[in-house]
Formats: sequence, C-alpha cells, structure tokens
Amino acid sequence: MIILHTRTFDPLSRAMKIALGEKHVNFHTIEVPLSGVSPELLAVDKRGRTPVLIDDLWGNGAIIPDAMAGFEYLEDIIPTPPLFPSGPLERAKIRVKAHEFDSDFKPLLDLALAEKVDKYLNRNSYPDTGILRQIRDKIRDYLGAIDAHTAKSQWLSGERLSLVDLIVASQISILDYLDLIDWSRFENAKNYYQNFKQRPSFAIILGERLLSFPPPSHYALIDF
Repeated sequence: MIILHTRTFDPLSRAMKIALGEKHVNFHTIEVPLSGVSPELLAVDKRGRTPVLIDDLWGNGAIIPDAMAGFEYLEDIIPTPPLFPSGPLERAKIRVKAHEFDSDFKPLLDLALAEKVDKYLNRNSYPDTGILRQIRDKIRDYLGAIDAHTAKSQWLSGERLSLVDLIVASQISILDYLDLIDWSRFENAKNYYQNFKQRPSFAIILGERLLSFPPPSHYALIDF
C-alpha cells in the first residue's frame, strides 16, 4: 500500500495523486492541515513538506519526502504507463519543465490562497479588489501561454502525456476551484483541461472538497 501525506491546495500533492491513478496504484491519503503541519507529517518529514510518499511494502516503509523524487520512484517501480520519456536528455527536459512550472506558479498560488481562502476562513477581511485584479492578470499570462501551446500540440512537453501535464493540470484545477479563471478567453486551454477531467485518474481531484470553502458549481463538470 502507498500512503500519501497531502495538502488540499498543493499542486504537487494533486499531481502525485494523478500519477498514482495513471499507474493504477491503490493508495491511502492522509490530509495535512491547510496551513501548518501535523504530528503525523513531522514524523515522516521534519520540514513539513507535501507530498510525502510512503511505500509500506518495504519493511518499516520507504519514506520519500520530496515530490520529484517521489515521481521518479513511482516511475522506477511502475514504469508503465510512463510519465517520463525514455531518453536521458528528454527525461532531463521533463525535470526542468516540471521544476519551472512548479516554481513559477508558487507566487501566484500563494497570492490567490491568501486573498481567496485565508481571508474567507479567518473572517478577518474581504479580498482586496486590486490584488484580485493583479491575480487575474497573472492568470491571463499563465493560461495564455498554455492556450498558445495547446493550439499546436496536445501535450505540453513531447508527443505524449508526461509529468509536466500532471503538474499543470493540477495547477489549473486549483485556480478553477478558486473560481479565478475566465474560461471564455482560453478555448485551447479549456479543451486541454476538459480532456484531463475525463481521465479516470483525475476523478479523485474533482471529488476533493474543502468543506468550509466549496468550489463553483462548474468545477466537477466535464462539459463546462
């Protein structure tokens, strides 16, 4: 059994769940508080990172507290279907793109969560309209690039589904949960994301809810 420590709005946690689904692996999820850490998480990673992948088939458990190492571990033990290409240079390019998408997205995600989620849950202030406008401008740039690429290619890196696509689809799903995307502006990106929403591996993502902060009504719909 694979055990996965995750956070609701962590795109790498979501991408790990999709990766496990793509590889048809049964797994158990331990949800970490939205902010802060839990004793269970600190017991397996003193830095409090997510996702943490634990493979308990290996005696006391193989504990992998780094997302990229976790993705590569899965690829090694379950190589089919692949999420990395076969050549060393091609695999290196996937690692670079995955890291770039993750690091470039983090400032936007942190800003969006602070305005849309933290203020709502803490009931201490209303979202700042100026900051929301700034967030939507950044989202237009982000999705505009994806829209332009998916107008020419089905996938974001190479000719088949890869880890890069899992990370990007996870990022989009969070922005969509927060109701921050004007889908009328991004037809190609919308089609790309709709195709992901139809994949069985994506069902667990669409079913997740933060009970005190529900998504918009279109969130789980394939045709939206």
